[in-house]
Amino acid sequence: MSYYMYDGSAEVTPWERMFATMNGEKLDRVPVHVYPRWAGLEYLWVTFKQTWDDPDLYAKGQIMAQQRFQYDCVIDYDMMGPVEEAIGATLKYPEDDVPQIAEPFIKTKEDMKKAKWKLDPRKDGNMPRVLQCIKRLKEGLIKAGNGTQRVPIMTWGSCPSRTAACLTGFKEWFLIVARDPDWPSNSWKMPWPAGCKWSLPLMKREPTACGSTTRCPPPTASPENIMKP
Repeated sequence: MSYYMYDGSAEVTPWERMFATMNGEKLDRVPVHVYPRWAGLEYLWVTFKQTWDDPDLYAKGQIMAQQRFQYDCVIDYDMMGPVEEAIGATLKYPEDDVPQIAEPFIKTKEDMKKAKWKLDPRKDGNMPRVLQCIKRLKEGLIKAGNGTQRVPIMTWGSCPSRTAACLTGFKEWFLIVARDPDWPSNSWKMPWPAGCKWSLPLMKREPTACGSTTRCPPPTASPENIMKP
């Protein structure tokens, strides 16, 4: 049986459907995820810059679009560059597109020294803005679900290899991999603490979220060790 949002008439919720699939179980159907970041904006007829400046507006658009089109999750400020910005890169904020790195932050090995690798997601750059967005999404979904969150939130952790490529520029990153493989190996390791510290607050702020592109840390890593300065 399909689930029509919030009318109380269904047996399977998007939450149940999504997590059953992630656990290798089969329910009524395969979950539908349409990468819905843009759908919510277009449904409200607002620009991305407007919703970036107002997390409450972004959350409202996501929830309204999910109710209207019935896909199985909503998404936070996905791939917005808050980690790269906090590390030191300069971002530009187009009116109707996602924030983008203005120019490569790391061009030489010496540039690695100017990066801020130790981050506090609760304080640094725009990372708190993303946490606030997730908080508003959760609150809105619980309200819409009459006290129960029936739709999961897909969150974005910063994959260290992607962060490294963002800081150097993707084209240059692949050239570096070919010309000097030892450097990208080290560059890939440097964002690990930043990426892991970012993912932990996401999980703590939104324990009912699913998804993340942050790869699992090494077996020796622990939340306690990751969160150490």
